[in-house]
Amino acid sequence: MRLLGCAQPWEFRYRLPILIASQPVFAVIVHLLTASRGPWYAPDFEIWVACLATTVAAFGIFIRLWSASILSAGIMGSRRPETSQLVTSGPFGIVRNPLYVGTMLIFTGYSLFFGWLPALLFFLFHAVRYQRMVQYEEYEFQQSTEQFSDYMASVPRFLPRRIPREKLHGPVFTRDALLSNALFLSIPIGMAVSSWIGTLVWLIPFELAGGMTTLLYFVITKPGISAELGTQTDQTALAQ
Repeated sequence: MRLLGCAQPWEFRYRLPILIASQPVFAVIVHLLTASRGPWYAPDFEIWVACLATTVAAFGIFIRLWSASILSAGIMGSRRPETSQLVTSGPFGIVRNPLYVGTMLIFTGYSLFFGWLPALLFFLFHAVRYQRMVQYEEYEFQQSTEQFSDYMASVPRFLPRRIPREKLHGPVFTRDALLSNALFLSIPIGMAVSSWIGTLVWLIPFELAGGMTTLLYFVITKPGISAELGTQTDQTALAQ
């Protein structure tokens, strides 16, 4: 890769399988290293930790759905950075990578069920991974979009400097956003049910159902690379 610290193209292409595979791999490693009680996929947890974890994940899916309602599933599922559009509306006017922020919150929430130190290490792993992918995307955008340098200068990558009031007007979740993010949506729902019942095992059927819904949506509709942009005309997107 041209830039030190950038992701390789294959890392971007397979970003979703790597993300999903990180869940069971993380759970097995924590189980082996800590000899935690219960099965590797369903550790014991305190109810207040479960409530915190579910809240963090719920905030993450809100950000993802808000962001995905501005983009199309085709952009989010593309195998290369889609650099033909520059989206600056909604959450993309607050941070440049709201989809990554939402995903990090969802998976950090999941990892909290396994303990504070494992959750921190899991967060750092994905933080490094996303930092690499963002550098790869930004290089591609800078080569194709003149306005991107100004966008980078005014909007931070991950942590907002401020929240412009005009960017907060009524997020509306589209059907495309809900179905293409069914896998991600299933995680906080499964976590909430697991917290209520007292075992994380209930996360598994929810994730399987969400994953199948997303897969079928992409197979049946084959969403193209376009954006749901309303009246906006000067736009760009960083997607996952």
